[in-house]
Amino acid sequence: MITQKAISLKINTDLLQELDKETRLGWTKRNSHINKAISLYLEFLDLRRRVRVCPHDRDYLIEAFLKEHRI
Repeated sequence: MITQKAISLKINTDLLQELDKETRLGWTKRNSHINKAISLYLEFLDLRRRVRVCPHDRDYLIEAFLKEHRI
């Protein structure tokens, strides 16, 4: 079963250097960092939408998001 698809992207050289430094610090490959970052970004955008719809639940939603991602 295919779970990945090759893509091409342009990335800022400074950002790529930082990513490569992070990759050298551990066992995680560049692709894993990129996938995790995209996933976190998309969940963050969803959180922003939910906060706009339910502003009275803002603190709870943000706290739950941070807790889930251990931030």
